[in-house]
Amino acid sequence: MKIFFQMPNFEVPTGPQISSAELETIFEAGLDYLKTSRMSYVFGGKKKPLEWKLSTWAKHSLPSMIQKFGQTNDIANLPTLNRLNAPRMPGNRQRRRAGPHHNDDGTEESQETA
Repeated sequence: MKIFFQMPNFEVPTGPQISSAELETIFEAGLDYLKTSRMSYVFGGKKKPLEWKLSTWAKHSLPSMIQKFGQTNDIANLPTLNRLNAPRMPGNRQRRRAGPHHNDDGTEESQETA
């Protein structure tokens, strides 16, 4: 639903009930928005996105998939990278070393289990 609020010139109807005509309008507007500015790479070729399940849509809407397979306008509409969505650098993990543990005074600490 969040993506609908980002669509220009579109207002999502609110209220206790939405008619089938309003629902169809929302669906068509969302589909056009995805075709033109967010995921146009999905709609080209032999793919059948209208037959996909939710999990397939989730996979193809990942930023990494859009960067890999998306067209230039799809990639341009991705959010800017920040510390939360930037890729991690490999090799930053420090491994635990097995062996005796040393106290601050240089003596070994035993690892007995009770």
